[in-house]
Amino acid sequence: MKKQFITAFLTITSLLLFLSSANTDIKLVSPNDTIVLRAGDDTVTVVFESLRVPFRPADYKTGDTIRFVLQDTTGGKEFLHLLAPVDTLDLRPADTVIWVSMITLADTVLCKFVFQPIEPASYFIGLLRTYAVFDGFDTGKSFAFTYCDPSDSNLVSLCSEFRLDSIAGNGDESARIANLLHWVHTTVRHDGNVEVPQGYRVADFLARPPEENRGVNCGVLAEIMNEVYLAAGFKARRIICLPYDTSDVDCHSINAVWSERIGKWLYVDPTFEGTFRNARGEYLSIAEVREAMVHGDSLVINDNLNWNGRPHDKAAYFRYIAKNLFRFAGMSHSGPASGKQRTTMFRVNLNPNGYDTAHVGQTDTTGHYTDNAAGFWAKP
Repeated sequence: MKKQFITAFLTITSLLLFLSSANTDIKLVSPNDTIVLRAGDDTVTVVFESLRVPFRPADYKTGDTIRFVLQDTTGGKEFLHLLAPVDTLDLRPADTVIWVSMITLADTVLCKFVFQPIEPASYFIGLLRTYAVFDGFDTGKSFAFTYCDPSDSNLVSLCSEFRLDSIAGNGDESARIANLLHWVHTTVRHDGNVEVPQGYRVADFLARPPEENRGVNCGVLAEIMNEVYLAAGFKARRIICLPYDTSDVDCHSINAVWSERIGKWLYVDPTFEGTFRNARGEYLSIAEVREAMVHGDSLVINDNLNWNGRPHDKAAYFRYIAKNLFRFAGMSHSGPASGKQRTTMFRVNLNPNGYDTAHVGQTDTTGHYTDNAAGFWAKP
């Protein structure tokens, strides 16, 4: 206990010295305190211990005053210690929810974050093992996946306008897939707080000048990646990866791109430029990544894993993906975001055996439900 205290003291002392050297004001606050920080050209950080939420002063006018209002719902347990400013919000709750609101002087809520207790990766792996089987009770006859042909006028235009053949290059199939992934990842910035309206055109995001610096959420980024792959001649799908907890709205969208050479879908994450390989160096599918987690097999995450150009911690990514590989969803048709076929397509939800069994085989306003993994991951 004494050693842990000394380590924590040294960590806080180092942080204080760092912030002091950066000519910043240090503020220590207690739960329910209000912190007034000046936006504009300054970069602000509200720091706890573990999770990080960016506060971007560029989102506000110079001279705006922002109040961070912290509501402690843990019954007064002393675990909140706040340092400011830098550029992130770090929080590790004890066992309940913390509400954090950023409010202007006019009392307009700009943003609200809800933090749940942080579960380790082993917790989510345990859920995957408990629900490891997709037994195919639903035959899958109620759904079939279709893919837009590269000759579609929208795809032809996209391929020509952005010279996708040149971006993909003349290497082997894996290299072309990786080149297109890198291009989309570096061309469109990720911002999970942005909601994009229906009917958007992928080309509009790809054509934005860098100085605009506007991002898109992971769902739109996966749609952009999907359309680029389709335009370049690959079969591809956007896959929504969902957690066990239906109240957890933090899901993640990635892509499955079909490899003719290997004969399977490959895992591609345009938000983090992420891929997985096994111990033999073979690229894995989304289903194979889930199975490897269940069986404890070696998983190799690519070394250039990053978020908007910043190196991203592999352990944090592994935990995040383990949480969100519990169940899946995908649209029955894969095509341009603004294509006509989108009016007739529907969502297919893949649940493991024993989870939400009342829905399996049924179709309602949220789409079709199945436990038939073979049908969901069928060859295009």
